[in-house]
Amino acid sequence: KWNALRDQNPAKFLELIRVKHSRTGPSGKTRDVNGTFPDYTNPANKLEAVTISDQQITVLGDTAVETGRATGTKKDQSAPAWDVRYTHTWVKEDGKWALVSDHQSPAE
Repeated sequence: KWNALRDQNPAKFLELIRVKHSRTGPSGKTRDVNGTFPDYTNPANKLEAVTISDQQITVLGDTAVETGRATGTKKDQSAPAWDVRYTHTWVKEDGKWALVSDHQSPAE
């Protein structure tokens, strides 16, 4: 997911995200897939690099919960563009993992 944002790759985003996807961003605002998609195609959101840390994944049958910290940097900026703690919920459909929900909170 983070690479799709970094690379501004809408096809990868659509491959990972399901129509019934829900997202809560760091501001607390909720969105569905239509509200989230523009984040992955807006040049202002293009990231130079994404660093994932503290990642933990728990798989329970065809469901997985991923938690961690994601820090994104933009070209020509020394400070991170964003730094969040996240929780992703994945489901396995037709042999492929799909993101159905994600929640982000500012990292402290």
